[in-house]
Amino acid sequence: MHAGDAYLNSIGKATNHSVLSAHEAQLLSQRLQADSRDFFQAAAISFIDALRSIEGGFFSWATVKLYYTVFYALRARLALNGDCIFYVVRSPKLLCAQP
Repeated sequence: MHAGDAYLNSIGKATNHSVLSAHEAQLLSQRLQADSRDFFQAAAISFIDALRSIEGGFFSWATVKLYYTVFYALRARLALNGDCIFYVVRSPKLLCAQP
């Protein structure tokens, strides 16, 4: 579980239509900054793995790794914008880190 998701669960706000206080929004934003670094690192590693796969002639695997590169890069961008993706049961939800 990512820091933003874990924080929302810890304060009981990982539900539909949650409203955050100013303090909660600030703490969530801090956790999302940490998440964005982790997502960016995952994107970079996936990209490097894709390049290695291409060099080795494993083009199908490179395609998978490039998909994950884009996935993690977009998650990093969302986190930088203060948008937290969390899950209610198995359904993804979005909450902005704003009061």
